[in-house]
Amino acid sequence: MTVKDRLLCSNKEVRVLNCEESYIYIDACVKFISIVNCVNTTVFVASVKKVCTVDKCENLTLTVASNYLRVGNTIDSTINYYGSFNPVLYGDNRSIIIGPYNANYTELIDRIKEAEIPITFKNIQS
Repeated sequence: MTVKDRLLCSNKEVRVLNCEESYIYIDACVKFISIVNCVNTTVFVASVKKVCTVDKCENLTLTVASNYLRVGNTIDSTINYYGSFNPVLYGDNRSIIIGPYNANYTELIDRIKEAEIPITFKNIQS
């Protein structure tokens, strides 16, 4: 699924529930996103104003720029994250790889500014 109309989900609360073998691309600044019970799924979110929550997922690939990131009860997943704070891990997490944000496109800086994520040297290094 690809959300092409940026205004459709811009500044909204988005929930991705019970996806299996899916590809989800959201090129917009959303207010909040929750990804729950997803298996073998790839999710790309341009930016999140508040909190990105990942819970009870398995083999998830997530690329997100967010002010906060919470990951709980997740197994065998890769998360590429850019944000203001270190991610919060809770529950039973196993084989999680957290790396730097790895998307690069022309509107990236605009999406990060829309989400009010500070662009600082500290954020880039973490």
